[in-house]
Amino acid sequence: MFEDFRGSFVISSRSIRDSDLLTTIESIRSQDLVEWECVLFIDESVHEWDLIEISRYSPRFRLGTSDAWNPWHDIRSDLAIHVVPGTRLSTDAFSKLVRANMTGVAALYGDSSEVTRPNWSPVRYRNDRYFGDVVAFKRDTDPGSVIKRIPEVLSIGVRQSFPVVPRADAASLADCAKGSAPVTISVVIPTAGKRPPSDPAGRAMILDLVTSLGVQRDVTITVVADVHAPDEVFSALSASDGVQIIRYEKPFNFSDKCNVGANATESDIVFFLNDDMICLDSDWPDRIRAGLTAKKTGAVGGMLLTTEGRIQCAGHANFPVPHLFGAGLDPDDPTHQPTLGVERETSGLSGACIAMRRETYLEVGGMCIELAEGYNDVDLGFKVLSTGKSLIFNPALRFVHFESATRDPKVNPDEFEFVLNRWGRFFDADPYTP
Repeated sequence: MFEDFRGSFVISSRSIRDSDLLTTIESIRSQDLVEWECVLFIDESVHEWDLIEISRYSPRFRLGTSDAWNPWHDIRSDLAIHVVPGTRLSTDAFSKLVRANMTGVAALYGDSSEVTRPNWSPVRYRNDRYFGDVVAFKRDTDPGSVIKRIPEVLSIGVRQSFPVVPRADAASLADCAKGSAPVTISVVIPTAGKRPPSDPAGRAMILDLVTSLGVQRDVTITVVADVHAPDEVFSALSASDGVQIIRYEKPFNFSDKCNVGANATESDIVFFLNDDMICLDSDWPDRIRAGLTAKKTGAVGGMLLTTEGRIQCAGHANFPVPHLFGAGLDPDDPTHQPTLGVERETSGLSGACIAMRRETYLEVGGMCIELAEGYNDVDLGFKVLSTGKSLIFNPALRFVHFESATRDPKVNPDEFEFVLNRWGRFFDADPYTP
């Protein structure tokens, strides 16, 4: 039925004489594959002379009669390629789209010459419509069809984000939202009960963290404390509402201490925090519960800040090796909002601040005790991702992190080698960062 064309460009414009529209038309005419048509949806009246002008380009340019965002009545192919006026297509954009594998795919988008876009994430897309100016939709989509990014340059330069939520987005967002909110939370905090290095005579850092968390409904705090922690720390924690203490007698092993704490609770959620933290968000339980409602969410983490207010960690990135994303940046700088200011999927979360359903934590085997000091959070993140669940960074969940104030921050090369051997195949690229 649709034999004439392999794809149909769809452009909506205010005027047929718009200079932005003419720029895009010229780039369509320059495509290296010629089996296309272009259907124009124009807001204002089009005169006969305008049609004559358009026909000079090619009889494959036509005016549409239906709605621009539901153009199937007008186009004569199975692929509708929506293009924002003013977009300069790369000369091979059309051939890249029509040759892409669309089995089980409802929509395709790609990169521009100056912007590498992240892979599809319904969580992120609700806050940051990052598809760009070229999106292709398949006419008939099967249930469960997905949205897919192809790592190809489809347009030249940088223009606005795609202005309308794609129709294929609805099912993915609905599926993402399915689930019921977990209720009870157990905060698990491994500690040695140390004081801040800057104030050796001050209060133990764990006590300031517990105070900053506040007394919250359906929240308990499980502190896994070394037996050699100061007596006054045990006394103060014992007097705090909702706090249970587990005395840890083995040599230091951060991963094992987290596992001990998680196994000691029956709460719906386990929320792991380093003891060298201060909570800045009084609504933190609600953010965690909401973040873990979706059945496909495996873990939620927050934004960690330095004492100067700069970012210490906004999730992890993989390329070229796992590292803290956004370190040193200003969290309120508007130029960084598409990645630092929106709730989004990420390739990893800091073990200093990570919340999971307890059942998910147990499903993946908890933290790896062979990684006693570092990279245990990297390993945990990849284990969660391997189940098909996602890791979500929430910038509104904020903590000050006095990073490694209570332990040696240096990296153990053996632990890095362990993670590299187990997960290094994923370090070539990061699907969630530009």
